[in-house]
Amino acid sequence: MTRVRALVRDGRKVDCLHQGEEGMVLLESTPFYAERGGQIGDTGLIKNGDTLLAVVKDSTHPFGELNMQSVTVTKGDLKVGETVQAAVEMDRHLAIARNHTATHILHAVLGKVLGGHVRQNGSLVTDRFLRFDYTHYETPTREQLDEIEILVNEAVLADKPVTTVVTDLETAKASGAKALFEEKYGKIVRVVSVGDISSELCGGTHVSSSGTIGCLKIISEESIGAGIRRITAVTGMGTVKMLQEAVSTVDSLSSRLGVKPQLLMKKVESMESEIRDLHHQIENLSRAQLAGSIDSVIAKKNLADGVNLYLGSVEEKNMNLLRNQLCPPEASISEEDNYGVWNQVLPTATKIDAPAEMSAKEVFRLASETIAKATDKSIIIAEEPTAHLSTELALQLLQLLRDQASQGKCVLIASSNPQLKACANNVINLNQINL
Repeated sequence: MTRVRALVRDGRKVDCLHQGEEGMVLLESTPFYAERGGQIGDTGLIKNGDTLLAVVKDSTHPFGELNMQSVTVTKGDLKVGETVQAAVEMDRHLAIARNHTATHILHAVLGKVLGGHVRQNGSLVTDRFLRFDYTHYETPTREQLDEIEILVNEAVLADKPVTTVVTDLETAKASGAKALFEEKYGKIVRVVSVGDISSELCGGTHVSSSGTIGCLKIISEESIGAGIRRITAVTGMGTVKMLQEAVSTVDSLSSRLGVKPQLLMKKVESMESEIRDLHHQIENLSRAQLAGSIDSVIAKKNLADGVNLYLGSVEEKNMNLLRNQLCPPEASISEEDNYGVWNQVLPTATKIDAPAEMSAKEVFRLASETIAKATDKSIIIAEEPTAHLSTELALQLLQLLRDQASQGKCVLIASSNPQLKACANNVINLNQINL
């Protein structure tokens, strides 16, 4: 039993919370652990006899050291001075405790496997999972992660006792207990030890022995910053549920692919090989179809002095396929002033490559410079991104390309830009070229 000392609604003290209202309650004595040190707060119920008064949704320290509960009143009124019963949601509370004790063991094992330089850099302990951030300079190997899991679970199965000692800070440090450098500790601290495996300064909740954790399974390991990595893991029933889901997935795949679970990897590798072969066949067919369409849609115009102008429109969404058809991939690739150049014996092809963030004027300037550098008997490919070219600039670009054609250069415009398409005929008509 305990008593309601204070109530807060919308940041102000009140004497009563009515049915349906939300607020915060301060109890004279509370069994609820309030969020701190990376561990989430407890939830539960507040009753008066058999009557449920309020549901506790969270426990925090909103005002300094005051441990307060966020509640929703479900029946009647919750009043200051009222005697009540506070009940923690124990299944959730124990799941959090399992994850917290497992975090301590994981911390100790990381130092053994990866090296003494490993330091905690933050953590989150919930009822569903634990998350541990630590300092390390490289990605742990699969073998190292397996070893970490094995050593943690050996400590769990050893069922080591979990003990707590309240002492002064200097004595705790002298005993070898780990402390976070950025954490501010008082003169009196609490040391939590898991047998001879781990000893840390900690104010959170823990199980009575390591065996209560059940089992730990790492579900992810990732980098979250320079020299900082993160492990996410589950324990207890969380591990059982994860393994059940994994087995269910494997069984489903095994059934659909018609092979035993142990042969799944070989089956996937075989399917990947088949897919690659099919892609090559599709690409060869598409290339042959494209080659035929290019021959049928490109028109030839004889200009003065034996110069030919070729003009046509190809409906091809795959620009890589179009480029490879005109400039085979076996041609060597080099870089010249950041312009991609596919070098062949004759002709050469110069690609106008404009980054998406370029303005229309910058795109036109880049195109102009590239065209000016192109040698005789060149193919000039004006590609996307040119969608941000205005009609005026598109017309100028086409006129520039047409002028190059009259100088003996073979010009190809490969673009889905509507302005370029609309202006192409205008360029031809302005120059009275009838194909």
